[in-house]
Amino acid sequence: MTIKDELVRARSLIQQQRYSEARAVLNRVDHPVAKDWLAKLNSLESSGAAAPRATPAPGAGRASMPAGDNFNSPAYVMTDAAPARRRGRLPLTGLILLLLMAVVGGAAVGAALHFSGRYLYLIFVSVILAAALIGGLMTVPVTYGRVRSGAAAFIFGLLAGVIVYNTYWVLDYTYQMQLWREEYRALEGDAASDEMINRLIDSFILEEETGSTGFVGYVRLTIQEGLNISDASDSITNPSEEGMNIGTELTIGYYVLEILIITLGPAFFAASRTDAPFCDDTGRYMRFQGVGGVKREEADQFLSLLQADNFVGAGALMGKRGGVIQVEIGRCQPTSPTAIMKVKQQQGRSTKEIFNGTISGAQADALTSGRMQPKS
Repeated sequence: MTIKDELVRARSLIQQQRYSEARAVLNRVDHPVAKDWLAKLNSLESSGAAAPRATPAPGAGRASMPAGDNFNSPAYVMTDAAPARRRGRLPLTGLILLLLMAVVGGAAVGAALHFSGRYLYLIFVSVILAAALIGGLMTVPVTYGRVRSGAAAFIFGLLAGVIVYNTYWVLDYTYQMQLWREEYRALEGDAASDEMINRLIDSFILEEETGSTGFVGYVRLTIQEGLNISDASDSITNPSEEGMNIGTELTIGYYVLEILIITLGPAFFAASRTDAPFCDDTGRYMRFQGVGGVKREEADQFLSLLQADNFVGAGALMGKRGGVIQVEIGRCQPTSPTAIMKVKQQQGRSTKEIFNGTISGAQADALTSGRMQPKS
């Protein structure tokens, strides 16, 4: 008799409240599910309660996996006892890490944007990449600082974006001032001091053209002159080629969009990290691990077995990697009574998450143990 047959028989005995016979059957089965059922039997008998009926819990996931005839049992209950998702907490450590990453990370990404832009600055692409980079960096203090406040993560993500963009513009201004000083020094000779040259630049370039001096004058001059757009290959092979000027109005519009991308992008990126499951018992965000993949020809059978609550059979179809279906399981601790399972399916060139919900610890153990069983 197979493990599955023994478990089905034990389930039937439990439902009939014939606990002694069920225990005798389960003692012969070397399987995590059997051990879990034995523990539940001990709890039932000590409390004098009747065996619970297996029912899917409401809101267990975005897709439902109704219990079928194979493993409709106390151990295979879709439970709502998910890891805590309460939000709003901002530990002092998390606050410090958020501030440090916003300042240091923002300055570093802004510097990278400036220095790369000297050679090649791609319209929209460069700023989107910078926003994605600082957004990714801001999830680090959220994770390791155990930040659960979406508002705090959003605000510091916004701050990081502001620092990125300000660093980029300040370095651009400093670099341009250096170029102008070199031009003036070539005209005035080495005897001219930096202070005198700076006054000449302010008076004859910035103030004369924009009415402002210093950094503000430089920004106004840049916008006033308009943004030049050229082919990327021309920018590399012929840097002196100015390209097509889009004018002042379109330049203003483009810079407004840049500001929105570089500030709101990291803010939403950081805040979205706080939506992940958080483990109260360990004080950290849940980590997900890939447990296996399913080949295309076995995908339908795998999903059918999951829907029938046959996690052992579904696990037997999984390989260690590859396939059109990938399964990830997150668990606060190896012995946690609940877990979160994600099932992703490849659909054409994209991958879609078709299930993300809470399962019992016994279901998670059954799935992984099924994968380790020899393939017939």
